[in-house]
Amino acid sequence: MEIKNVHVEYLEDCSVESKEIAILYWELDGHNQFVNKPAQIKKKYILRQHALNQIIFQSSFLEFELECDECNEIKKLKVTNQTHFNQWVREASKSYSTFQCSSCKQAEIDREAIKAEEEREALRNRFKQALDEKKYENLSLFNKELLHHCLTKNFQDLKKHYEKRPGNRNFKQLFSGLYYLESIDLILLQRIENSNTITNLVYLPRLKDEFTYEEPIPETKDPVVLRTKETSKLQIKLTPNHNGNHPDSPQHAGLVTFKQPIKIEADVEYTFAFWPRANGSLYLTLVPTDDIYPAPKQSSISNLPITLQEGIQEFLDNIKPEDL
Repeated sequence: MEIKNVHVEYLEDCSVESKEIAILYWELDGHNQFVNKPAQIKKKYILRQHALNQIIFQSSFLEFELECDECNEIKKLKVTNQTHFNQWVREASKSYSTFQCSSCKQAEIDREAIKAEEEREALRNRFKQALDEKKYENLSLFNKELLHHCLTKNFQDLKKHYEKRPGNRNFKQLFSGLYYLESIDLILLQRIENSNTITNLVYLPRLKDEFTYEEPIPETKDPVVLRTKETSKLQIKLTPNHNGNHPDSPQHAGLVTFKQPIKIEADVEYTFAFWPRANGSLYLTLVPTDDIYPAPKQSSISNLPITLQEGIQEFLDNIKPEDL
């Protein structure tokens, strides 16, 4: 970038004194450096800075030419104070400096806007395709719940929700889940420029209409039934009934609470016994006979009813020894 054809233009209604001041103000050496500083001019003409600025602005401006590095056209530029011209001189002194005219700048802005819109349209199409493919249906339980919270909470509340959960694993899972949802085009994470810091997330409104989340029903375990061991043995202490004044009053009476079920079955032979104890008490035991001596149950035929005896005897009489 090279500054060329530097010259001062004076306005038509400029007074003689104002032009005299402007000539001193805009005077340059051979290296585009100003000869007189504003402080020197203010001192010479007894002016304040504001008054000097007004005189220069209303009487003159500095004009120069630059060649656009894109279209190669020569463009005329103007400044109304030394400060702005010094900025152009410093910029031109840099080895990598370039100049872009306003037309080329606008053309670049337009190109960037078109490119940005194309990228947004491509992103919208990817998001639409993800919804057409119903990618949200194949998510893990954690990511389904996370997507649900993304659609129902703002980003700050979303972070607070997972920060409150016990353990750091849930908070780490939050960001790994967000990155995954973004990778399959369900959400777009907004970040600080040139940083991975997430500030917000966006999604297509259609996602909120189509995605439904059902809270998983926790598995219920069958209740553990504690079965009390039962017994077939009855052992009880019979206490005397000291209040029994009536002739028909029981000799022994009282209350009893059993600590386990006692099962007394029909058609089971039991052995019972009484033992006297101190103070007139009795000790009763009732026990299945097989628990005492588990022998086969046998009895003589003669002890059976007459009709059964006759039937058995007839059966035995008809047995021939040679057939045995």
